[in-house]
Amino acid sequence: MRNRILFLHRYIRLFVYSLLFVLPLSLFAGIPEGYYAAAQGLHDSLLRQALFDTIRGGERIHYGTQGYTYPDQVYYPGTWNYFPLTDKRADGYVWDMYSNTKRYFTHDGGSSCGLEIEHCLPKSWWGYPGNDSIPSSKRAAQDLYILNPADGQANGQKSNYPPGHVVAGDKFDNGSFRMDSNKKSQYGWMCFEPAEAYRGDFARTYFYAVTAYADLPFGAGNREYQRYLCDSTYLVFKPWLVDVLLDWHRNDPVSRKEIERADAIYQIQGNRNPYIDYPELVEYIWGTKKGECVDFSSLLCTADETYSPDEDFTNFEAFVPNDVSTSGFTAAWSDFCTDYTLDVYQYVESGKNDTIVNMPAMGSTHIKNAAHIQIEGKVQSTAAGTNAITMGSGSTDGAVVVCDMGLQAPALLRFRASIYKTATAGELHIFMDEHTAPDSIILLPTTRDEMWYDIPLPAETDKVTIASVGGKTTKRACMQALYVVQGDYKKERKHLSGYPITTADCTCHVELKDYTSSKPVYYQVITTEGLYSNEVRIDIPTLSDIKPTVPQPNMSTPSKVLHKQQVLIMRNGAYYDLLGRPVNL
Repeated sequence: MRNRILFLHRYIRLFVYSLLFVLPLSLFAGIPEGYYAAAQGLHDSLLRQALFDTIRGGERIHYGTQGYTYPDQVYYPGTWNYFPLTDKRADGYVWDMYSNTKRYFTHDGGSSCGLEIEHCLPKSWWGYPGNDSIPSSKRAAQDLYILNPADGQANGQKSNYPPGHVVAGDKFDNGSFRMDSNKKSQYGWMCFEPAEAYRGDFARTYFYAVTAYADLPFGAGNREYQRYLCDSTYLVFKPWLVDVLLDWHRNDPVSRKEIERADAIYQIQGNRNPYIDYPELVEYIWGTKKGECVDFSSLLCTADETYSPDEDFTNFEAFVPNDVSTSGFTAAWSDFCTDYTLDVYQYVESGKNDTIVNMPAMGSTHIKNAAHIQIEGKVQSTAAGTNAITMGSGSTDGAVVVCDMGLQAPALLRFRASIYKTATAGELHIFMDEHTAPDSIILLPTTRDEMWYDIPLPAETDKVTIASVGGKTTKRACMQALYVVQGDYKKERKHLSGYPITTADCTCHVELKDYTSSKPVYYQVITTEGLYSNEVRIDIPTLSDIKPTVPQPNMSTPSKVLHKQQVLIMRNGAYYDLLGRPVNL
């Protein structure tokens, strides 16, 4: 088994890289026929036991960042490789349930700046890593259903404390994730509460965890945890915590985001979360239907086409069509109950660029190996993820210097930056050549959002210094990416005939009238309120039956298709599942 998995990981390494930042998962994978058959007609502890037997299996992935086995140096992906498949929003940002901060995943499976891998249900609640001799203990610690990308500051405050109804938010409050102190909490101990839109997500994860790993000793031997947990009953949670989780579960129904995440995890791990598929199962074990035998045919199923999940009105998503032909396709997007502007277009490119600095990642290793890059002061990557730097340490600031450019023409300096994860402010000064006064000053947003900044560089510029200014941890910058590009390259939209148009529907058939170009077509949707969807690329098939067959370039860009309720990746005419395994249709 181990050799098979290692071979698979080696096989899919580059394939996964090519998918991570291109394809948000937005189609239902579906529940296999008979998947929950063993639980039919059961109730209470028998029902939970049957669900345990059903969902305990499947794969679990390496926790953390990617790595290599020793001594054979076989590559294996880690949690950070898979988060972009499970927790990436339509707008490209990380879906962080612990803050409203806008951050990006890194390009190569490294950890992201300001983010940590968080166990939604603390792993210490089942004694990990102290009881890692129990095989399922480590599996639980690696389970993507339980893991989330989380704001580092919020994660640090959450620690091992339980969920609860927060009264004051005096311990921590970042506008999304709140905590009560011991003094203010109605329970007498600290507790946390996420934003309303994510409370059901948390509750169903807690119910899943104690079901999928029912063989673990939750709370055993720990007096503190026994305030929240009962190791002597199949219910696991103390009555007060059951009440909190049931309230969150009932008042925050399963959302589209939750369904898509669960389907993505199912394709990676091979097991499902029954409380997302059939939310009413919670009532049969912890709620109002205890003692009743479950009949799955009468339950609400979120994988059913009739289920209409709540939209997340911060995540406006356009979908890849599955009916593309030479005559057109159907564009579809999230229903935000408003009017929309649909734009369909191609790109016209002109000119040429010369990339002098190309750093999509800014870890210490990347800087060490990069041409034209030097550092001044103190710059470190240990506190900013593996692919970003913190520009300073203690009272000493740090700077990134781009040198020996010798620009023959005007160029553009482009970088992505934010304030440090525990800072309250950040300020960057940009110096060209040997100027003693800054040519530009940038005040970074206090929200910790990662933002792109463009600085024009005049011809003959040889050096530019980007310095974090503040002299203390509370006023410090982080940098995640850096580019210097010289040239006259332009990429402009050319609207297809008849577009853009306005519509009140959330689907529209696009007719490709007089379409003769071999270039891809794109579409994007804008709401009346000015919210933009992601851009969707469509590769239109060629009319090979009426045109001479000529060698075509290798189109390596993958696309996502839905086949018999399963999300597949189509690339170069072949089909693969999300782990890169070939699929024969």
